[in-house]
Amino acid sequence: NIGGDNVYKQLNIDALMKAYDAYLVAREEADLPSEIPWKKLTINEGWVLARDLRSQLASLHRCRCGSLYLTVSQQRIQLKCPVCEIMAEQTTRALFEN
Repeated sequence: NIGGDNVYKQLNIDALMKAYDAYLVAREEADLPSEIPWKKLTINEGWVLARDLRSQLASLHRCRCGSLYLTVSQQRIQLKCPVCEIMAEQTTRALFEN
């Protein structure tokens, strides 16, 4: 947790830059499936994310599968865990291919 508990109270530009650099490294090292068009977040989107987390407009939820995913308090569509969604889609696709 680069920003510590203060990420919910104030935005620290140094912590934001370090978190963004860590995100880029983790993204590079992650084994992301090539068939999914993973969009790389920009530093501006990171800023908005930090702002929304700080103001509690957004929050992280832990799925029963163990992954964390972001939800926004006033979003119109109820988000589901993206990891579980991908796994369900792959399972469905495999069933129809066989």
